[in-house]
Amino acid sequence: MKFRPGLLPRSFWILLPILAVATVLYLRGGDRRDEAGGDRLFPFPLSELSSCEIHGPGRHVVLQRTARGWRLDGDVRDLPDPGSVERLIGTMQTSERSSEIAGAAGDPAYGLDGPDAWRLAVTTPHGSGAVTIGHRNPITGHSYARDEGNGRVYVVAAALPALLATLPDALRARGLWPRYDPAGIDTVRVRAPGAPAADLYVRDGDRRWWLRRPADDLARSPAAQRYQAHRADRRRDAGGTTWYRARDNSLLNLLSLLSDVRVLEFREPSADAAPPVAGELTVIASGADGQRHEAAFGAPAGQERVFGRRDGGRAALVLTDQPLRNWRADLASSLHLGLLTATLAAADSFALSSPGLGEVLTVKSGEGWRVARPSDRARLDELAGDIVVLFDRTSIQDVLPAAADGRDPLAGGDPVYELTAWLPGSAAAPDAAASTVRLGVADGRAAALVTTVNTATPSPARGRAPLGGALFVVDPEILTSLRTFLLAAAEAP
Repeated sequence: MKFRPGLLPRSFWILLPILAVATVLYLRGGDRRDEAGGDRLFPFPLSELSSCEIHGPGRHVVLQRTARGWRLDGDVRDLPDPGSVERLIGTMQTSERSSEIAGAAGDPAYGLDGPDAWRLAVTTPHGSGAVTIGHRNPITGHSYARDEGNGRVYVVAAALPALLATLPDALRARGLWPRYDPAGIDTVRVRAPGAPAADLYVRDGDRRWWLRRPADDLARSPAAQRYQAHRADRRRDAGGTTWYRARDNSLLNLLSLLSDVRVLEFREPSADAAPPVAGELTVIASGADGQRHEAAFGAPAGQERVFGRRDGGRAALVLTDQPLRNWRADLASSLHLGLLTATLAAADSFALSSPGLGEVLTVKSGEGWRVARPSDRARLDELAGDIVVLFDRTSIQDVLPAAADGRDPLAGGDPVYELTAWLPGSAAAPDAAASTVRLGVADGRAAALVTTVNTATPSPARGRAPLGGALFVVDPEILTSLRTFLLAAAEAP
C-alpha cells in the first residue's frame, strides 16, 4: 500500500485494541500494586499500637505495650526484640488489600475458617480491628483475608503471612536482655549453683561495689573473714546491716559478660528442657531506672552453651555460657582482697625499691606507664605496666598476727621490697594520699605490710599509720616479679 498523507499506518489499528485494554486496566487500578491491595489492611495508624494478639496454626502470640517496653506472652513468655516488633508493626501497617472479592466468605477455597488460618486482633488509641488470613492463591501468590468487622473478603500480599509463619521466634530477642546498659546497673543479686541464697551487691555513689554480709558470714572465704578485722576500709555498717567491700572489676566483668551473652536456640516449653534450679547460676540486675533483668544459667547444652531462662520466661533457651564459666562462688574473686584501698592502676605514680637492688620511679603517661628514674629506660615501660596489673591481682590469702615484741616481721634476711603509690584525691577520698606496701618473707611465707600517709595533713602529725598492723599473706609470684623488674632497671641501657 502506498503511503498517503493523513492516513494512519495499519500497525496503529492493530495495536489500538491492546492499548485500549491496557488503558482501561490502568484506570481501574489493575496494576500489580493494586492487585496486592489499594487500601491498607488496617485503615488506622499502628504507630501507637497498644496490643496485638495473633492466633495461628498451633501458635498463640500476645504483644502488649507496657510502661517499660514490650511484653511477649501467649504460648511463649519471653523478651521481645524491639526492632523485630517494629518490623512486625511496619509490615502490618504497610500491607495493602485488594478490592472486595465477590462470593461467600465461608468458601472453603479461601481457608478463612480452617485450622491453618491466622487471626490478628490489634488495639490502638485510634481504633481496633481484627483480620483473618487464610489460604494462599497459588496463581497470584497472595493470600485471602477477611475483615472481621464487616465480613468482606480481600487478598493481601505474601509479606505479612510469611512473617506470621516465623512467630513467635522472630520476635524474641537474640541478645540476653534488650536495651541492657551495664553502666546503669547499681544492684546485683547472684545465686551460685548450689548456694542456699543469693549474694547482694550494691554500688554506692562513688561507683564502688559492696557485698551485703552473706548468711554464711564469709565462710566461703576464711581469709577474707579474718582480714575484715584489720582493714576498716573494707567494711562498713549501715542501718544494722554489715557491708563488705567488693572487688569492682569482678562485678564490672560480670555485667560486661552478661551483655555478651547470646541466645543460640529457642526450645519449646517443657519440663525436661528446663535445667534444675539447684544447678543454676541466677543473676538479677537492676538500676535506678527501675529496669529489672533476670537470667539463669544451668545444665550444659553442648560446648560452651547451657540451658537457661530469662525474666521469668517458661521456655528454655540455649545460651552462651560466659557468666557460668567465669563466676566463682567462693567470694575470693568478688571481694576486695587487694593490698591497696584503691588500686595501683588508680595511682598517678609509684616507686619501687629494695636494698641492694636499687630504685625505680614510674609515672602514669596517658593510658600507660613511663619509667622516669632511672632515665632512658623506655624498654621498661611495658614491664612497669605488667607490674601494675600483677600487683592489683595480688590478693590477701591469709592474715598473720603482728609480732608481739615489736620487731620487724620481714627482717629475716630475704629481700624486702617497698612500693609506694601516690594516689590523687577523689570524691571518695578528697585528700591525696600515699600508700606504702612492704613485701617480703615472714615465717616462710610471702607477706605484705601496708601503711598509709595522708599527704594533706601537715607535719608533724603526718606519718605512716599501719592499717591494723597485721601481715597479709600473698602469692609469692609478686616477689619474683618485683625482683625481676628491679634487676632489669639496674642493667645498662
